[in-house]
Amino acid sequence: MNVIKTNKFIILIATSNPHKVKEFQNIFKQFSLAVSGLPKNQKIPLPIENGGSFSENADIKAIHYSCLFPDHWILADDSGLCVDILHGAPGIHSSRFSGITGSSEKNNSKLLSMMASYSSLSLRSARFVCCLSLAKNGQIVKRTKGEVHGKILLEAAGEKGFGYDPLFYYSPFKKTFSQLDEREKNKISHRFRAVRKMADFISCFKRKKDTS
Repeated sequence: MNVIKTNKFIILIATSNPHKVKEFQNIFKQFSLAVSGLPKNQKIPLPIENGGSFSENADIKAIHYSCLFPDHWILADDSGLCVDILHGAPGIHSSRFSGITGSSEKNNSKLLSMMASYSSLSLRSARFVCCLSLAKNGQIVKRTKGEVHGKILLEAAGEKGFGYDPLFYYSPFKKTFSQLDEREKNKISHRFRAVRKMADFISCFKRKKDTS
């Protein structure tokens, strides 16, 4: 988990994924919000993510951590890849697509295997989805959502990024997410689009607090 410090309040970002942490750091910088980490030796119980959608799981995490940290605002993220020809899979199971002990490589391999019979890119449309939930004292205050649309390639391309990035081809840039540099990706990604909406809300809230 990581902390965004503002002039009037602190928002805790509920994520243990170091790649997500880095992306959030870079994205929030664009909105003049600094991100720092909690003590690494702090033991925090994990929530049970049993929601049926990205939004439900983001809510579960936001409410869970806002009850543990009642003095702070909690911003929770749930995101993943949805492939149209697979009826939205891997969806909310994106990180564990190949099993609880799986990896990005295994997830990508399973996805390519499932799509092997669809060789035309026109049949390989997909989207990355990010849902954010902001909570305080066990209550959801704001939800935002970001999506970016692309295609799943027949094989991986690129050295950067993480997760399904090497397979996700973004047509406007003619590159996979793994071929984009951080600045490019963090201006068009699903996470950026969700954060931009949330940052607008936070900025409005700060202005009201500052003038109250």
